[in-house]
Amino acid sequence: MKKSLPLILLLGLLLVSCGGKDVRNFHTKDQQAYLDGDYRNYAKYASGKEEKSIPLPITLEVGKEVEISLSMDEDFKDAKTYTANNGVVEIYNLYSATTYYYKVGNKTKSFETSSGVRNLYIDGVTNVRDIGSYTKEDGKALKQGLLYRTSKFNKDESTELMITEKGLAAVRDLGIKTELDLRQVSGNENGGITTSPLGSNVAYYSVPMQSSGNIMTLNKDIMDDVFAILGNKDNYPLAFHCSIGTDRTGYIAFLVEALCGVSEDTLYRDYLFSNFGMIYGIRTYNTIERYLNSINDVEGSSLSEKTYNYLKDNGVNTTYLDNVKEILTNN
Repeated sequence: MKKSLPLILLLGLLLVSCGGKDVRNFHTKDQQAYLDGDYRNYAKYASGKEEKSIPLPITLEVGKEVEISLSMDEDFKDAKTYTANNGVVEIYNLYSATTYYYKVGNKTKSFETSSGVRNLYIDGVTNVRDIGSYTKEDGKALKQGLLYRTSKFNKDESTELMITEKGLAAVRDLGIKTELDLRQVSGNENGGITTSPLGSNVAYYSVPMQSSGNIMTLNKDIMDDVFAILGNKDNYPLAFHCSIGTDRTGYIAFLVEALCGVSEDTLYRDYLFSNFGMIYGIRTYNTIERYLNSINDVEGSSLSEKTYNYLKDNGVNTTYLDNVKEILTNN
């Protein structure tokens, strides 16, 4: 029987392969294969018919220590405390491509999280990720921890929650202040709610979008309402969603990402990552292709400029568009 390599040797090989850095990957094998490969091969890794969107935890072995402090600051400003279970600490939803410092007893150690999409674990909710984990065409990343695309928190046509108590704790940890619900009010799709299932301290906005047909054409008249909410910095961190967080949510994500200057490859890759969620059927790259064909017909020297002009031509206040770019970009 072939023996497995000892854990310590595997960790050593990992550090060597990463240039001596302790890089912790929170993507599953299939997620990573999709992110590393041609996005058009998405169907090899996910079908939309099972829950595969949840990331792996970052696992820290801390021995006999009961608690550790973790921070993105070497001076441990705003540090968070985590409790070990049998000498191991498991941590979800850390920023991507970020160095973290942690104290084990009187020793300070560090690690770096893997790059790429920051998919998150919010128990009871599928298809969750941070728009800020994407990189613009100029190589600069959007700001993490501000804008999240998700699926619903309460069931369609019901006030019954999808999100669990554990999921609500994760939402509190993320500091989400605003929920933007894109589900229909007519037909009771949103369950008739008028306040956020996430808690009384979370502002709730309902901007119903249509999905049966050409999403771009059907929803032109409400884009100003959507970007009025996205363009208010006081609403962040913000989570937006429809039902399964794929089509209507995917369109808004496309517009925000394109406006902020991410590449076409990233637009495809983000949309198709929804196939890792429980979305009851596979989505194809043809949807983003149609969006891009429409946007590229608009005047402008870049996709970002064309998206800006497209939204402006459809009645979106340019102040909102400028604000979104300022809120989410690092320059």
